[in-house]
Amino acid sequence: MASTRIFSKTDLGLAAIKNRDRSLSVKQRMLLITIDGQKTLSVLSQACNSLEEAQALCEELMASGFIQATGLPPVAAAAQAALIDNTHGDANPTPAAAAVSPAEVAKMVRRACRALEDLLGPNGMHLVMKLEECKTLAQLEAVVLKLKPVVANMQSEKKAEDFVNAALGR
Repeated sequence: MASTRIFSKTDLGLAAIKNRDRSLSVKQRMLLITIDGQKTLSVLSQACNSLEEAQALCEELMASGFIQATGLPPVAAAAQAALIDNTHGDANPTPAAAAVSPAEVAKMVRRACRALEDLLGPNGMHLVMKLEECKTLAQLEAVVLKLKPVVANMQSEKKAEDFVNAALGR
């Protein structure tokens, strides 16, 4: 389970808090109260002893129907929205971009997708799909550079730079 995953309470979870459901352990109840549909798992883990404990508790709460995964963190969702209309903008490709074969671009796209999946896990799938739409080097470069701040916000500046280098074969 990725540390950037976000959870929200289900109707059952809201009822469990309201009715002080006795089937929940103290730690489960504390975490359930903390879940608000905006905090990532890594933030929620601050209320626990470790990220692993928070993951285990979230899995238990999901299995019991008290919470559900709600999607990408706001930064990633905003980046995804920004990418929707900007993946095909290569009207003036650079000479270097024009010289790269479609097979080589496809290879670079696969490498970029793997790098992003390794960094963001399942939460990055929407962004990986944007990478997969790239057909030219110019499109790929544009998308990768737009993803750099997203990776930096979700991971670190160093990992963002490593992602760009891996994705573009630098």
